Parts: sequence; structure tokens; C-alpha cells
Amino acid sequence: MSTRFDEVAPTEEIPLTFEFAAGLAAGETLDTPAIVVEVDMGTDAAAAAIVKSSQVVGTDVLVAVAGMLINTDYRITVTCTTSNAAKTLTVAGVLPVRRA
Repeated sequence: MSTRFDEVAPTEEIPLTFEFAAGLAAGETLDTPAIVVEVDMGTDAAAAAIVKSSQVVGTDVLVAVAGMLINTDYRITVTCTTSNAAKTLTVAGVLPVRRA
């Protein structure tokens, strides 16, 4: 599952919400997220450094990002194990950085 976030400016520090509810059965919860950042368009040798923090809030994972480069599309992939040992979920989103 993937989403495209609204365009942001490189100077912004924003929280991104990754929704996992659709993949969770009743009573299942999310564990600690693992986050991978890749560049879909543009260049940023330190793409992983845009992630400042992450936290699980109910069935969502909030990822705070900052320090992005203009004219770059970042693909942020969040993978979480769950309280069901047989289930791991992944959600991705693309963050376009355009406005100055």
C-alpha cells in the first residue's frame, strides 16, 4: 500500500501519518516501526537523515521529517511487526519536496 503526500517546502518540519488499520485484525497492535527512506526523483545522499522521530499512535505510525532537499521525491517505507507474531505490515508513501 502506498500514498502520495502533498508537496512540502524543504524548510518544513512535518509529521507524516502512515495508516495500518486496514491490515490489523481486532485486538492486534503495532510494535516498533522500522523506517527506510529512498529517493525516487532527485538526489540526496543522506536521505535517511530526514527522519527525525517516529512513534506508534493506535493503528498509525507518525514519522516526523525535516531537512529535505528541494526538487526531490522521497519514498518513505514503514514496516511494523505486530502483536501477531505471524504478521508484519508495510506501508509506503512518497513525499514530494518542491516549494521554497
